Amino acid sequence: SSLVDVAGTVLQTASTSWVTFILILLSLLDSSRAFMMSGSAYLWKDLFMLVEGQFISPARLNVISSIAPIIGLIVSVQFISIGVQRLAFLSAMVASLAFAALSSSSIRLVAGRLLVCIVGVKSAYGPLGTCVSLIKAEAFPTELRASGFAFVSFMAKITATLAPTMVEALKEDETADSWSVSNLHAYILLLLFATLMFSLLILMVPDQTGEGKSLRDFVAPRKGHDAESYGAAAMASETSAASWEQHSDSD
Repeated sequence: SSLVDVAGTVLQTASTSWVTFILILLSLLDSSRAFMMSGSAYLWKDLFMLVEGQFISPARLNVISSIAPIIGLIVSVQFISIGVQRLAFLSAMVASLAFAALSSSSIRLVAGRLLVCIVGVKSAYGPLGTCVSLIKAEAFPTELRASGFAFVSFMAKITATLAPTMVEALKEDETADSWSVSNLHAYILLLLFATLMFSLLILMVPDQTGEGKSLRDFVAPRKGHDAESYGAAAMASETSAASWEQHSDSD
C-alpha cells in the first residue's frame, strides 16, 4: 500500500500545470546537454586522428585536452556570483562558438586550432553538468523532488546513448577516416544545434532555481519530530499533495 501511496502522491503533484511545465523544460534542457556532451566526447578521438601533418600524436592531444573540464570548473567558480543560469548560458555559448569553428575544415584539420576548440567545448562540460544538477535538485516540490530528478535524468540518458550511436551509424566503418566530409559536417552542426537549444532553454528556467535557496518543506511532521528533520528526503507516502496545492493557492 505504501507504493500505491507514493505513486498517488507523485501523480497528484505532477498533474499541476506548473510542475508539468518544469518536468518538460528540464527534460529537454538536460537531454540537449547530455546529447552534446556524450556525442562530442565520442567524436574527439576521430577528429584527432584526422589532423593533417601531426607534430603531436592523437593520443597526446587527447590527454592534453582531458584537463579542460577541470579547468572549466576552476574558472567557473570565480564567476559563480553571476548566478547558475547565467553561468550555464555563458558556458554553453563558449561551446557553441567552438562547435561553429570546428565546422570549418581549415580549423578542424590543424592540430593547434583543433585543440583550442576542443578545450573550449570540454571546459564547458563541468559547469554545465554541475549547474543542471543544482537546478534539478531545487526545481520540484518535496513530494516530487526525487521522482522529478530521476525522470529528468532518465530522459537525458536516452539522448546520451543516442549521440554516440549516431557517430557509428554515420561512419562507414570503425576507422576515423571513414567519415565523409558531409556527414562529419552535419554531425558537428547537430552538436551545435543541441548546444544552442540548451542556451535557449536555460533562459526559460525560473529565476534563482539552483541558487542554493532554502527549500520549502511540505512534509507533514511526525509526532515528536519537526518537519525540518525530513526535508527533501522524506518518503512521499508521508507527504500531502494538498499541502503543496494549498501553498500554491496562498502564493
